[in-house]
Amino acid sequence: MDEYAEIDIGNQIDNSWKKDTALALKKGKFCYTLKIKEEYKKRIKKSFIQDGERYKKNNRKVVVMTYTFLLYKLLDNLDGMCNQVRLCNDINPATDFYRYLRAIFTYYRRITPLDEEIRIRFQNKEHGKSKAHKKANSTYKGRNKPNYLIKKKDLEDLFNLIENKCFG
Repeated sequence: MDEYAEIDIGNQIDNSWKKDTALALKKGKFCYTLKIKEEYKKRIKKSFIQDGERYKKNNRKVVVMTYTFLLYKLLDNLDGMCNQVRLCNDINPATDFYRYLRAIFTYYRRITPLDEEIRIRFQNKEHGKSKAHKKANSTYKGRNKPNYLIKKKDLEDLFNLIENKCFG
């Protein structure tokens, strides 16, 4: 069976809206990183995040949608190189994550369902620490240059997905 690629996030999306966020994928000796700048995160926050306890659930959905979109861009740039992925347990709820990822694959590809292309699992404690964690942190802090930097067009796509309720 093929080896799992591990994916981890450096600086949670909603941990600090004033810092960059990076995703890193590590499979064996291969590593690939993606980064979203804090200015784009601030635009997401300004457009979709609201203050108050009653908006907590909706705000969480926006964070999960953003993470899912970043993950899609990461996997899409690898063009099928990884067919088994293990994610760090940093994103919840997992049911929303899977639903949003299917919606993104459908929105962009409209070919095969996500489950047939990539096997995605969440990391358990038995798997130990993520191999991608260190690379994700060094990328968001600016020590390493990302392989892919989220562009304005990507941000427009994310806004379109959220505004048009493509996530269901």
